[in-house]
Amino acid sequence: MTRSATSLSLALCQLNHWTCDVTEHWNSFARKRQDLFGCIDILACGYNSHMGRDAIVGIQSTSRTNVAHRVQKAMANPHLLVWLRSGGHFVVWGWDEPKGRGAKKTVQIRIVQLTTDLQQLEEVVTYLMSELPPIARKPRSTPPGTAPAPAAAAT
Repeated sequence: MTRSATSLSLALCQLNHWTCDVTEHWNSFARKRQDLFGCIDILACGYNSHMGRDAIVGIQSTSRTNVAHRVQKAMANPHLLVWLRSGGHFVVWGWDEPKGRGAKKTVQIRIVQLTTDLQQLEEVVTYLMSELPPIARKPRSTPPGTAPAPAAAAT
């Protein structure tokens, strides 16, 4: 995949004008990646057109082939039910490899939403890669011991 599932999910959040951030982090002591509440990679909030109101959504981002495993793992997590009953929403976004060439390059996403009674609502959506905005990279900090480049003098 040319872009990671998390990167594609962040781009889709931006496309929907949601405020979002990655909650998954590397735990160097345990030597593994850890998600918020054990199942949320991205936290997003904003207007949800499916519900017709603002919402807070926990997103588990993965490849399309891993969706069933991620849904099963989330359903076994006791924290998820607390999250859902507290008004949060939870979705698993499974991304396919981009297909096609040039401007016609598309990517499919399988979306599975879990409800408070742990029912699954599912849909598949196709996007043109050109529709998804690029992810703005964070500026790299200057390495310690080096001076930043001098600013150009104004004339």
